[in-house]
Parts: sequence; C-alpha cells; structure tokens
Amino acid sequence: MDDFDFERDTVPAYKRPGFEVNRHGVFYRNFEEIRTRVCDFVEVLAIVSNSSATRWGKLITFVNARNQQKHLVVPMRLLMSTPRRLAVELSSKGLRILSSNRSMSLLHEYLTAENPTKNVVLEYRVSWNTSVFVEPPDDISYLKREAF
Repeated sequence: MDDFDFERDTVPAYKRPGFEVNRHGVFYRNFEEIRTRVCDFVEVLAIVSNSSATRWGKLITFVNARNQQKHLVVPMRLLMSTPRRLAVELSSKGLRILSSNRSMSLLHEYLTAENPTKNVVLEYRVSWNTSVFVEPPDDISYLKREAF
C-alpha cells in the first residue's frame, strides 16, 4: 500500500500550494489561494553539466529591466547556498526580485525545486584569446540562445 500523502490525497490539485509562472512574473500561491509575487519572469530551461559530469548547474532565462532576454547558467553550488546570496547574484545580472526575505527564500525554493527534462552538456575550453589566458568561469555564466 502506498504511503498516505496529505497534500496529494486530500487537496485538489488546483488548490495545492505552489508556484505560478507567467509573463508577469513568478508567484507563490498558498493554501488560502493568496498569491505572493516573488520576482519578474524567470524560467528554468535545462539541467547543465560539463562532459565529465563534475560541474552542474541550471540554465535559466529571464527578461531584465531593459526588456532584454538573458540566458544564464547558475552553478549548483550557488543554488545550494543561501537565498540571499542567490538573490544578490541574480539581481546583479538584471533579474528584478522583491527585496523581502520571504521573496528571496521563495525564489531559492522555486529555482532549486524546478526539475526540467532537458539536459545540456557544456564544455568550457581553457585557451588563449589574443594575449589573455581564458579559464572556465566559476560563477554565473551568460549563454547565447544558439548554445542550446
């Protein structure tokens, strides 16, 4: 016999707490159907790793305040850090996030809980570019749409 799941077995799906994402933003809806705005629109497109599966992240997309669509690879170590650190990093890249601790925690929960089916393998190459030695990025990386 399956374990009893209170949320699944007693609450209709449309009344379960969870996230709603639309062009107006990311919202959290609780049991009382009260929606809390978290941030502007952001979507998790894919799980990202390198070919040796030693570096992982999530590919996200959002539209910044200048109405420019951005695609970022957010490393898993940042997703597993504090909600405030994640919010600071993403807001510095142009995502508009409400400044309350609750909004930052909800954004953190949304991004870590999203489990897209698409997987992307990215390989950063260490090389020389003119007179500069280029190493793989160690933080959030921008991607062009053509990359995936």
